[in-house]
Amino acid sequence: MQPTAKKAHKNFHVVEASDPREMGQKLGSKFGSWTQRSIEEQCSQDSWLEKRSEVRRLLPLIEKWAGDLAEEIDSYSQAAQVDLIDAWVLSTESEFDKDQAEKCTTILSNDGQLLAHNEDWSADASDSICVLKRKIGEFSVFEFHYYAVPLGGTAFSVNSFGLCSAVNSLPVSTVSHGLPRNVVARLISHSCDAEAALAIIRDVPRYSGYNYVLSDTHGTCLNIECSADDFIVTEPSFPYVHTNHYRHLSGMPAVYASDSSYERLERVAAEASENMTKHRASAILHDCYPVFSNKTIGSVVVDIETWSALVWLKREKELGWLSYPLPT
Repeated sequence: MQPTAKKAHKNFHVVEASDPREMGQKLGSKFGSWTQRSIEEQCSQDSWLEKRSEVRRLLPLIEKWAGDLAEEIDSYSQAAQVDLIDAWVLSTESEFDKDQAEKCTTILSNDGQLLAHNEDWSADASDSICVLKRKIGEFSVFEFHYYAVPLGGTAFSVNSFGLCSAVNSLPVSTVSHGLPRNVVARLISHSCDAEAALAIIRDVPRYSGYNYVLSDTHGTCLNIECSADDFIVTEPSFPYVHTNHYRHLSGMPAVYASDSSYERLERVAAEASENMTKHRASAILHDCYPVFSNKTIGSVVVDIETWSALVWLKREKELGWLSYPLPT
């Protein structure tokens, strides 16, 4: 039996299933009330009908390129007793919005063996996030999960193949007829290694893009910046830091990035070192403003060498950092 955390967060969940449809059913039953409330809160917005229309237009692509995920969300929506298109609108988060919340600072050091990540959203969003271990058959993923977002796996994840993935949102300046970026992020979270994740970026059409900081147990480390129509792969030197603006992909308008993204990058770059303990990495995530702010709702430090993680949740901040074994 795989070891479990000696002490875990109340908002740590383990969901096991035999296939994607059963996973969707279990997650929808477990988290459906959150999804219902979120739809009720958002469906009166002027943009909701437009988002539903956009999802309908993209759904055939999702079914073609990510059939397992389409099946999972279909089952989720039935168990949660919500409309399928509404479930997919929530799963795209802010991709169709003109004003998008920035999130996330990621650090990679120790020759890629140490990955640290702050998950930022909004000051009042701390109750929306949890730690989830999902297991389908022999495959497992350990991730940050937003309760109301049916798709999940789009912020930070570590899987039993040995791939760590941290996601940074990027400004959406252009879009194309392709997969929503959260669908791409979920596909990457199931990849067997960094090279397989790169193959997904090469092969699938993208509506817009994220930045992915990837490290695997084979020793491969990649940073992949994506837009709708282009991407660039960088083999990081250490320490490596990414926030929420394009660092490498040329031709992307800097006007869409906020001062906070540049400030966080500069501050962490000054504090991080080529080799760090996980406790030093956690201190950088939490002791440096504006890297840590009232928008930080979750933090994680992954030590690939020991295959363990330190996790902090704002909603349970009194517990401090808790240690978790990673999926094998």
